[in-house]
Amino acid sequence: MLLAQLRSYDIYHKVAAEPECTTLCVDVECRCRGCRMSEEEHGRIGEDSALTEHVGLHINDLPEKSLLSVLAYVPHRELAKTVALVCRKWRLLSYNGQLWRDMTFRAEYTDYSVQAQAIMALISVRLANQLRSIDLPCEFITVPVVHELANKCPGVKRMTLDFSKATQLYDFTDLNSFPSNLYSLCICLSEVVFLEGFMRRVYSFLSSLKVLHLIGTFDLSSESEEKFEVINIGKIRSYTPNLRIVNFYGVTFVEDSHLEMLAASCIHLEVLAVNYCLQVTGSSLKHLTSRCKKLQTLLLRHTGRECCHTYY
Repeated sequence: MLLAQLRSYDIYHKVAAEPECTTLCVDVECRCRGCRMSEEEHGRIGEDSALTEHVGLHINDLPEKSLLSVLAYVPHRELAKTVALVCRKWRLLSYNGQLWRDMTFRAEYTDYSVQAQAIMALISVRLANQLRSIDLPCEFITVPVVHELANKCPGVKRMTLDFSKATQLYDFTDLNSFPSNLYSLCICLSEVVFLEGFMRRVYSFLSSLKVLHLIGTFDLSSESEEKFEVINIGKIRSYTPNLRIVNFYGVTFVEDSHLEMLAASCIHLEVLAVNYCLQVTGSSLKHLTSRCKKLQTLLLRHTGRECCHTYY
């Protein structure tokens, strides 16, 4: 449609520059304006007479909702360093809370880096009540940052805590606050760092949790290595009775006993995935399906399940 309008607009102005015929023309070879334009072209120009009114449209004439939809595809780094410098209106748009609801600070998923001292100000000033989802690498999982999230971002629903590259754990003795309205929590485990020192400070804040992801180290470890239970699944399930979805991916120490404990406490479970958990043999499946009546999805890819334990 737009291409057709532009073509008719081009025809109109190209032909308008030519002289008109002064007599009633019957010559088929006449190249005057009136003779060159067919009735169809005349009609098209009449219909598109308002075209010239739209030629001067500017991106700023778009409604704010449309501009925000476009800017949602712009990385946060560019929003702050480029878009915000265009003009006052674009500065206000680039700092709109709708564009800052989902934040990730993990280097492998973003094109910018934030200093540890700057993240506190960012959470307090830019994110605050608008934040809904956040991903934190191990260097940002500290007492001050967690406290700031709990106090300034009450609306956060999804959180990812990446301990996969951690070599040692911070001292969380003073940690007494944690986001308490979480819907989904994802914890990326480390091979060598035991998380109980951190988890015992946050267990009491996980009662609202409905989705739990534990991402293990299957791709980093070999079958001959000793497996350490770096997080206490038994304690987690006792503090999260409302779990609906549980995903243990590549958690090398997960066994059927863990699934039985999960079934005993989380009777509302609907989805359970234990892909790449080699210690799971399937002996817990009968107990799991009898306790969790709402279970709809069970994923067992690349586990150590045995035929004699397969239960349908």
